[in-house]
Amino acid sequence: SLSAGNIVALPTDTVYGIAAIAQIPEAVEKLYEAKGRRKDNPISICVGDVTELKRRYSSSNFSNFAVDELVGIRIPDYPFIREIARACGLPLALTSANKSQTMSSLAIEEFQSLWDQLDVIFDGGRISHNEDQLSRLGSTVVNLSIEGHFRIIRKGSAHENTVKLLNKYGLSELGDIQES
Repeated sequence: SLSAGNIVALPTDTVYGIAAIAQIPEAVEKLYEAKGRRKDNPISICVGDVTELKRRYSSSNFSNFAVDELVGIRIPDYPFIREIARACGLPLALTSANKSQTMSSLAIEEFQSLWDQLDVIFDGGRISHNEDQLSRLGSTVVNLSIEGHFRIIRKGSAHENTVKLLNKYGLSELGDIQES
């Protein structure tokens, strides 16, 4: 279905998402249309693992997803979607399964308004790892473009764990840097 240029809905580690093959412009256009999303609001790229990204793709492949020459890459902590990405052999454009500016979905019933625009819906049950409001925040988005440092762009449901992990690996938050 994805290889044919369709969009699908699937569970992720945070909320339900809708996905398309990133290298099929018509499919990515369908994602924007389904969500009612502005074209200047980029969609992240999902791959199965970091080695896949290094091995197969250059930044020029993602020029349609770049903002200020940065591309959002997502490697969900959820085996199902990572296997889907690996099976496709191409990166996925991935965004939350909801209309823009509305609450993220934790169950397929919550995005019924999108169903007629989706080719396949994978029902993984209700997604909730903690309280609903925190779960609905979606992914924590981090800018890693400056070596040795990070900046939180969007606080998501895994914000605290993300910061702890980045600190564990010796990265400093840009907000904490003292300039001389």
